[in-house]
Amino acid sequence: MPSPFGGGILFFEPAAKHCGQCLKRPAALAFCAHTRYNTDMNTAMIYILIMNVIGFCLMGLDKHRARTRQWRVPEKILFGAALLGGSAGAWAGMYVFHHKTRHWYFVVGIPLILAAQLALAVYFTR
Repeated sequence: MPSPFGGGILFFEPAAKHCGQCLKRPAALAFCAHTRYNTDMNTAMIYILIMNVIGFCLMGLDKHRARTRQWRVPEKILFGAALLGGSAGAWAGMYVFHHKTRHWYFVVGIPLILAAQLALAVYFTR
């Protein structure tokens, strides 16, 4: 019976045949071709990768614009990219470009967002 929620990371739809391994070990769901979990996890991972690249590039762009005294990227955009899944990239960008590392709300806020996102990922994939 299909899930009323339409499949996804939390609610997967097994196919008619099972290999049995995916039901014994929840971690094997990510690699089992008999569930929609594999496809949905790939989509989620691609999204997270793209958002992290965006967060990293936004930090680099803002640093470049700060040096050349141009219009800056608003801080709410930098935090928004982090909140939407790009916190690891934004955090890496802070230290690669040495940007926003003196502002306490970035030094504390970005790692807290990352920790919360990692905790949610662990919670929802268990």
